[in-house]
Amino acid sequence: MTRSHYYFNSSIFRQNFRQHGWIGIIYALGLLFALPLQLFMSNNPDAKPQEIDHLFRIAGSVQALFIITIPVAAVLFLFRYLQAKSPADLWHSLPLRREHLFTAHLTSGLTLLLLPVWLTAGVVDVIKPWSGNFYIFQGADIWQWCITVSILTLFLFCFSVFVGICTGQSILQGIIIYILLILPAVLISLIHSHLAMYLYGYANANSNLHDSNSQIWSPFVHIVYYFTGKPFTNTELWIYGVLALLFIGLSYLLYRKRNTEKAGQAIAFGYFNPLFKAGVMLCAMLIAGNYFAQMKQQQMGWVISGYAIGAIIGYVAAEMIVRKTWQIMTRKVVAEFAVYAVMLGLLLYIPVSSVTGYEARVPSGDKISGVYMGANYRLYTPTDDLYTTPYMGQNPFFDDKDYIEAVRKLHQTVVTVRPDHTSRQYVYEYFTLAYQLENGDKLVREYWIPKKGSNQSSKRLRIPKLTSMKSII
Repeated sequence: MTRSHYYFNSSIFRQNFRQHGWIGIIYALGLLFALPLQLFMSNNPDAKPQEIDHLFRIAGSVQALFIITIPVAAVLFLFRYLQAKSPADLWHSLPLRREHLFTAHLTSGLTLLLLPVWLTAGVVDVIKPWSGNFYIFQGADIWQWCITVSILTLFLFCFSVFVGICTGQSILQGIIIYILLILPAVLISLIHSHLAMYLYGYANANSNLHDSNSQIWSPFVHIVYYFTGKPFTNTELWIYGVLALLFIGLSYLLYRKRNTEKAGQAIAFGYFNPLFKAGVMLCAMLIAGNYFAQMKQQQMGWVISGYAIGAIIGYVAAEMIVRKTWQIMTRKVVAEFAVYAVMLGLLLYIPVSSVTGYEARVPSGDKISGVYMGANYRLYTPTDDLYTTPYMGQNPFFDDKDYIEAVRKLHQTVVTVRPDHTSRQYVYEYFTLAYQLENGDKLVREYWIPKKGSNQSSKRLRIPKLTSMKSII
């Protein structure tokens, strides 16, 4: 058996290094500039060395720029042959099995990307004791930096390869990669906004893209916004490492089934088309619906039109991308659009309908172990781990039975009366009701109610007297 039949083909490896070695050089120069060089850079040359808890505090934004772009660029260049017909025919005409060809390109890319990371860590370790270093850190911090950047690089490379196997155009591949990397955080934020507008008392109404609860689902948001303050935990690194292996396994499986003729097509596998169309439609509907709902509050006609416009724009855009033409109008398209619109409409409507019982749900007294009522519940449980408050670590719940029952009655009155806070005629105040249940769960609701005496409905809302400083805070 000749060497060309091994999984690791040295000829392809050398060819990739000659043709794409500049990617590794740029990555190495970027990391060397962002970390080792910055150890000796300071606006004040007389400043004393500063102790840091991790190396991402040193030019973290510059590090993030190279980490989030170079691995993706490496995939776009190394696997460019999958997205163009002539290179695809040429490479697949070689006397190599597809898994051998794929392994050679995969190994080339990982070598080009991981060697610069390890080189940078080695340089930092060597120059750490040099005079003129403005930062104090431990050897373990270097290891932590090296492992973190290696796993993130591995994940972004493997994920980009998987997307490349599923698509047939390099430009579309790059766009989809970054959309999918940021999509979880954006989608969570849009869903929170959707639920907050239509579910009375919905908590976390102020959730946004920068909340840590959202950003943990998006490596892009985490790297861009949180890298310098909150690096990845060991658990998150394990998850990304496992996901990288999973994407590689799926890439091997799909590559064997991918037709060479799919080069140049938007989606390489037809069974991904429904998912692609539904995903684009859903995002467009949420964006347009939330926009019209915020601009034209209480005008249901405008709100429904917003969701309809979003559905049309999303479906037409997805269909044109898949077909690579703007001439898409057929009877089949109209019928397919109607099916998607009904299914996605139900998906958005059912969670905010009365079927879920969310708005009227008030726990019974025997299931409650503690309760909080006030305007500062978020100070006890900030959604951003970088944001600290004096109340963090304190127990906000009050366990007096009489007070619990009084809060329950108030809650039942609020969900019955449902005072409208959109009117400018009265003054309203915001408060949170939070229940600590016996089974360990929490039930949280947020409301706006008119201040005492501001209108007739407020006379029916009897605010229980606060009998503890704990419930006042």
